[in-house]
Amino acid sequence: MYKDAVVLLSYPEKSFGEAQALRVFISAHTELTSLEILNIYAKRWNIEVFFRNCKQKLAFDKCQLRKKQGITRMWLILSFIYFLCCTVSRRVGSFDEGYNYFRNCVLQEIFAQNAFSM
Repeated sequence: MYKDAVVLLSYPEKSFGEAQALRVFISAHTELTSLEILNIYAKRWNIEVFFRNCKQKLAFDKCQLRKKQGITRMWLILSFIYFLCCTVSRRVGSFDEGYNYFRNCVLQEIFAQNAFSM
């Protein structure tokens, strides 16, 4: 795929040699130092986590919108829901805790409505 690329192997300081701790980074920017490559990945990592959560938890990968206005509205809604999930929990920034909190609230509401309708 690339003529020249850098393959950078990295371990957390206290986990050197542990197979599960190994991280592999690939960059086509051969002029960058190892530290510069790691800094770029570190800055981008939150963006990758955002997209993964939007796809896996908020069903963005199921979106079938084609018009610009619909896509823009969907992004606004997803961004707002993501923000709520990251700020509702005791640990600000923890999407999973906030997501689980809202999911449980919705499930409890559905269960309560079904219980009353029987």
